[in-house]
Amino acid sequence: MSGDWIAGAVRGRGLARYQLGSSGAERLAACHGIDDALAMLAGTTYERAARAGPNLEVVQHAVGAQALWHLRILAGWVPPGGVRVIQALAGWFEIANVEDMAVAALRADAGPPSPGPFELGRLSTLWRRARRSGTLAELRDAVAATGWRDPGGDTVEGLLVGLWLGWAGLLHQAVAERREWGSGLAAMVLAQDRFLPGGVGRQTSLRRVQGVGDRWRDTTDLESYIAALPVAAAWVFAGVGRTEELWLAEETWWGRLAEDGADLIRTEQLGRGTVVGAAAVILADAHLTQVALSRAVRSRAEGRGHALV
Repeated sequence: MSGDWIAGAVRGRGLARYQLGSSGAERLAACHGIDDALAMLAGTTYERAARAGPNLEVVQHAVGAQALWHLRILAGWVPPGGVRVIQALAGWFEIANVEDMAVAALRADAGPPSPGPFELGRLSTLWRRARRSGTLAELRDAVAATGWRDPGGDTVEGLLVGLWLGWAGLLHQAVAERREWGSGLAAMVLAQDRFLPGGVGRQTSLRRVQGVGDRWRDTTDLESYIAALPVAAAWVFAGVGRTEELWLAEETWWGRLAEDGADLIRTEQLGRGTVVGAAAVILADAHLTQVALSRAVRSRAEGRGHALV
């Protein structure tokens, strides 16, 4: 193992050690509103987010930005060829950027100000090209010219489904240590698109998707769909029995990312596997923290007898 990988592994372990974790996220979700949540975040790895409030969207963006900054730091400690796996995991931030741009392209009015795009630096495989787009068609062409492949579709919904499948493909290719991350993500996105209202199923049924095989294409219901998947992809549906429970698959996927990441840090010798684990833990923790913040704000709103807008 090269010295560069060892240095990156040590740095990754250090960065991953200070994440909020599942227990911290549970305490955050139990807070009564954004002010209490921000007070809890003070002194954690999300210190900057604690100073970004009180707007929920802005705070969540700041949480993501902090995690992305840690990934960029980690990328600076690995050999040049090792950046690819961190880029693949950072695809989550590229999707967020493209989604904001796609929605803005269709919005008739200016709407509320956006926190702005995530700055990916050398971790970008898509955003540097996509950010120059002015229309959905240009955005699709920009994505198609990258390793994400043509997302298909001429609507925001179709574009986003294609992007999520593109991210799943990148993970499947780049993260040899845990190819099931990409397979599970692809299976989840396909199921949501095929069986939830508003999907663009015709588009995805024609697309070649890595890690899920082909038997699923002939299925017409969720049960037969899951049964047609390879084990490496079907795991994401543990506990899912009905279409209304598909949201559980998302929780399962992110939970697996966090657990596998921690396992790689704990069991792998200092090297590439440790770096992959650290990057996964950093990414999953940011998502977990964002969800916990939403729950804290929703809890406060419900406690006052109002729906969360």
